[in-house]
Order: sequence, then structure tokens, then C-alpha cells
Amino acid sequence: MPNVLAAQGQSVYDVAIRALASRRDLRAITDSLEKEIASRGVSDKRRRAMEMELEAHRQRLANGDMAPGDRILVRVFFDAPREDPPGARQDTVIVSPESTIRVAGLPPISMKGILRSEVESHLLAQVSAVIRNARVSAVPLVSIGILGAVTRPGYFYVPMTSSVTDAIMVAGGPTADADPNGLVYQRGGRQHWDRGTMAAVSQRQVTLASLGADDGDVLVINKNSPPLDRGFLFGSLGLVAQLFFVLSTR
Repeated sequence: MPNVLAAQGQSVYDVAIRALASRRDLRAITDSLEKEIASRGVSDKRRRAMEMELEAHRQRLANGDMAPGDRILVRVFFDAPREDPPGARQDTVIVSPESTIRVAGLPPISMKGILRSEVESHLLAQVSAVIRNARVSAVPLVSIGILGAVTRPGYFYVPMTSSVTDAIMVAGGPTADADPNGLVYQRGGRQHWDRGTMAAVSQRQVTLASLGADDGDVLVINKNSPPLDRGFLFGSLGLVAQLFFVLSTR
């Protein structure tokens, strides 16, 4: 992801690395942060921010990304004859309070300590141990609001690998009065990425993962500004001029 997509002092590329980081990536990031924290010339404010980020990455390495309530879109493909008809199973599985999921009728599979980037390989290893020649596709889902000038505004579970454009289509696509440059990304009720970044995002196949999407984030598609009613404008100006004339002659 080009570094030109940047906001709040960080690039979309950097956020993407963190959202779907591999264990190796996270270790490299923590090593880099540790060195920078220990270096001279770092302000106290910057050091505190880096220490918080470092702790967050350490927690991810220890506990993984998958929490109870998280959802994963899982497809299991069967190449070998078995009791069930050959083909593929698709399901949205939910991580239980015990941090387990059930896939293809197998015993519960633990998701403790698993990063988002490891979900597919982890499930493949677990399923393949029981079902010969099985193939697995697994994509973590994120719950985001898609609001404003779309056909069916609401909150949807969308694959993190979906592009922003595909996510908008889940809500039925933009309405006829949608502003193609009016895309806003919010987190906690506040703008999270600036308008320049989102304008670039709307023109490229940028994924939700690349934006560091998190549950509860909101995409707002604004409407086009209504055309200026010149008759109303000139009438209002005339009324103001007439009122000014009356007041000035008193």
C-alpha cells in the first residue's frame, strides 16, 4: 500500500502491517520500538506513546487477536469421498466464551493465542488432522457501520480483506445522490482518517484491513450538496436590500 495514503502522522501501509501482522512482523515491530524507546533524543510524549504501542503488541503476541464474540467466515473444501456429499461447507463461526470455535462438525478448536494472520493456517492444521485432503479458507470478519447515502444503511459483518468499495456494496451500494468524494471514516464518533486519505481510498481497491478496521468503526457516505436555488437566493437578497432601505430611511 503506497505511503501516500497517510493521516494523523501514520500511513495506511503501517496500519495494514499491524492489522494483519504475522508473528514475525510483530516481533520485528516490537524490536524496533524497544530500540527507539531506548535511544536518545526521544521526547517524553513520544516515548510514552511508543511504550503503550509496545505493550499492545506484546499483548497480541501473548494472547492473539481472536476474542470471544469475534466471527470468522470459514469454507472447508472436501476433495476425498466421505460420508457427507463432496463439495464445500461455508459457515460463519463465532468464537465462544471459552475462545473455541466449531468447524465442519469437528470437536471445538481453541483460538487462544491465534493472530488474525494465523487463523487460516491454524484451522487448516486442525481440520487436516481429521479430514484427509481437506482445504480451508478462513477470513476474520469485522462489524462496521455503513451509513448515510447507501441503499440499506446499517451495521454489517464484513471480511477484513474486503475492499472499502465491496463493503459499501454490502449495504446495497451508494444512492443516486451520494457524493463520490464524501466518504468519511469514523471511530468512536470521531473522524479517524482524513478526507484526503478517504478520497484516495475511494479510487483504489483499499481493504478494510489496510485501514486497520476494528469492530464498531463506521463508514459514512455523504450526500451531494443540493443545487443552489438561484431564485430563492435572489429573492432573499432582494428582501434583505428592501429591509435595509426601509430601516435607513427612518
